[in-house]
Amino acid sequence: MKKIVAQHIAGLAAVGTVFFLLSLLLPDPRLHENALSMDALAAQTHASAPLGGMVFRFLFVYVAVMVLTYYGAQTLALFRFVRTKQMTTELPSPIAAAGTFVAWTILSFLLFAPGYVIVYSLKSVVDTSSIVLMIVLGVVSNGVLVNYAGKFYALLMNESRKGYVQTAAVKNVHSSYCWNTPDGIRMRRMFRLQKRFPGHVLDHILHNARYQYRSTLKEQASFVITGLVIIEMALNIQGHLCYELLQSILFKNYDSVLGIMFVIFCAVKITDLAVDLWIWRADRHYANLEPDEAISRQ
Repeated sequence: MKKIVAQHIAGLAAVGTVFFLLSLLLPDPRLHENALSMDALAAQTHASAPLGGMVFRFLFVYVAVMVLTYYGAQTLALFRFVRTKQMTTELPSPIAAAGTFVAWTILSFLLFAPGYVIVYSLKSVVDTSSIVLMIVLGVVSNGVLVNYAGKFYALLMNESRKGYVQTAAVKNVHSSYCWNTPDGIRMRRMFRLQKRFPGHVLDHILHNARYQYRSTLKEQASFVITGLVIIEMALNIQGHLCYELLQSILFKNYDSVLGIMFVIFCAVKITDLAVDLWIWRADRHYANLEPDEAISRQ
């Protein structure tokens, strides 16, 4: 654990040093011939919301989107996985299949739509300064949710083809994927924060797929935070961190630009550290399992 923490701290220190040197090397806006007057710069700075509040707001939205995307990706993938297993035993009616296709097509227009397109279409009808709107857009737009739901679904399908699943079925572990039957899947468990299916082979499949999915969260963090930056820039509302970033670029306030960029980098780097520690803890848990139990988890 100490090695993991040291590596991430060293990375933060190295990048922080680069940003500090850039702040020393970049020209002073007061010396630039096309720069706005210092009175205008001071007025702009005074009119802006406190930078600390904007940073807290941005990080709050980022954490909320990460948590909701993690939950949503697992829920959508698990529901799709169960439906796929059900279709292997009974074919849906043509009407049900057509309805599912239409619903998924309509939903795809939203889930795959770029965030700025949704923002521009909603700007005149909703309060675009709402934190709730930012969180919803961060989750459902830019293909984030559907992309990582697809990755988790692939992990579930891969796990379901492994030998321990067939072995569990032979040993009379519940393996039916029918809804709300004694040996099947309780639908209400699908929507719990901690998804567990005791006595069912799906519980082991889900556990192993979730373990493999954890490393994907580092990629997801970069994807999510990039989407939030684009959405905030599209909203272009005073009081948002990326509005302040654009204003700082306009007024050639390079110290603020570098500071905001460093905050965004730190958010992603701290997420990487948290995920690495989570994986390290899970690895230690697997290492301490009894031999028979460790085999069943493979």
